[in-house]
Amino acid sequence: NNVYLWSDALVVLQWLSSPDIDSAYVHRRVVAIREACPGAILMHVKSLDNPADIITRPVQVDKFIKNDLWWRGPNWLIEKKSNWPIQEVEYNLSPPLVNMQSININIAIVKEFEISFNFKDESIQTLLQISMVDRCLELKENSILNFFDTYDFTRSMRVLIYVFRFAHQTMFHKNLNKSFGNIYLSNLGQFEFAKLKAILIMQTECFSTEKLILDSGKNVSFGPCRGFGLRYDKLGVIRCTTIAVQLDPLNDLGPILVAPKHPFVMSYIYSLHYHSNCASKNYTLNRVRREIHGPGLKVMINQLVRRCLICKKHRARYLRFAYPRPKPLPIFRTKFLAPYVACGVDLAGPYKVIDGLSKIKVWITLFTCLVTRAIYLVLVKDLRASTFFRALKELSCRHSTPLLLLSDNATNFAATNKVLKIISQHIPEFEKSEGLTLQWKFIPVKAPWTGGVYERMIGNLKTNLDKMNFGQKINFEEFREHIYECERVINDRPLQQVGDKEVITPAMLLYGRKLGGGGTLSSTCVDNLLEDSKY
Repeated sequence: NNVYLWSDALVVLQWLSSPDIDSAYVHRRVVAIREACPGAILMHVKSLDNPADIITRPVQVDKFIKNDLWWRGPNWLIEKKSNWPIQEVEYNLSPPLVNMQSININIAIVKEFEISFNFKDESIQTLLQISMVDRCLELKENSILNFFDTYDFTRSMRVLIYVFRFAHQTMFHKNLNKSFGNIYLSNLGQFEFAKLKAILIMQTECFSTEKLILDSGKNVSFGPCRGFGLRYDKLGVIRCTTIAVQLDPLNDLGPILVAPKHPFVMSYIYSLHYHSNCASKNYTLNRVRREIHGPGLKVMINQLVRRCLICKKHRARYLRFAYPRPKPLPIFRTKFLAPYVACGVDLAGPYKVIDGLSKIKVWITLFTCLVTRAIYLVLVKDLRASTFFRALKELSCRHSTPLLLLSDNATNFAATNKVLKIISQHIPEFEKSEGLTLQWKFIPVKAPWTGGVYERMIGNLKTNLDKMNFGQKINFEEFREHIYECERVINDRPLQQVGDKEVITPAMLLYGRKLGGGGTLSSTCVDNLLEDSKY
């Protein structure tokens, strides 16, 4: 009544018994076997007794016809089960598994994984209590997380995940008769779990005094963290209460208290800077303060940005010169009606992208609001006036119709201006009297410096594209995705500092909030998850 699956490959038997398989190729075949043979029993057999092993090697026809192993199988197979080969390891085709319907990076997932990772065990308690001593911030070589100085943040987190995974499997092998445990969590959940434990270890190493004060139910009223409004969250992480918590509804928990000189924190800050397309110091500071906060954070960010090799290459200049004193802004730069009512426009390119089996040239049409300094990018495939007119119509539909355009004397701009003048002759008089017609201002010929308001944005766009592409050959869809990412980064750059901690960005003037770093869509695990057959 039982179905037995015999194999001489130990690796295959391990795959069939594993609930967590990283390779999508292996995962699809394991699922097919489990669906075809539910409840089957896995058994190991030597290669000499495996009939399927015969046809994997060259064999002559006359010998194959007379081969008893192929036609009748091994001799012990017809005997009693007690005479079968002894199985040194028991394999299970249906390992214990708890299916999680939705995997969200929140408190529930961390708690669910922490249930299976029983931290009441004495060996795990010893691991976490090693660091419960008072240490100075400068003594980072004594930290148990000092390997974050050796590798990048993602690789170091992978090492930490392997450490916790090894301890997890060791506990279940000890307590549950060598079975793998009773829960399966995705790689994304394990990453957040390891990140949480690294934060707790860092706070225990660097803020032991503050933890004692908070544990006693008092407020921290002295030391470098006295003005941060420290408090515990539901997971036991120390967080700060700042003005940003009240202004940003998406981050109601508050930034996490960190020690900027800790190796884990330095690696995390550099990772945020690198994945923000190596943005400026102010942008990185604004991005980091949404998640973490601590004494001396601004100084540490300045040092990390100065040491960034990619930023050093793009900061290098052959000649330094003093900029002239700026003149007063014209009236259309200060009179605020609505975003993109007064725009500067220019084209960047050409860029070569892959389209099918050939390469094509594309250009980027850049519209920059002269008041909010926000940009809007449209990807075009030629420089005809009709193509630019469609890009201008896209800006009008997505945001607002511009009433003033500032540009150079390109032929497609001049041709579009002529068409708009012809169209304006048929506009009713009351719209002309209310100033609803588009006016085009051209800069002087052979004087590109007079269009610095949009040339500066072209420079920022090219710098971000160079950091993102690194000269790689990409297709049209990938290039358009890079364009959208550059638009988000540039529109989220700081314009003016308000107070000590808050800044104004073009995105705040457009949408009333910060755009942020992309959240789950920017996670480094997204590409790996999308390649998995389950998604």
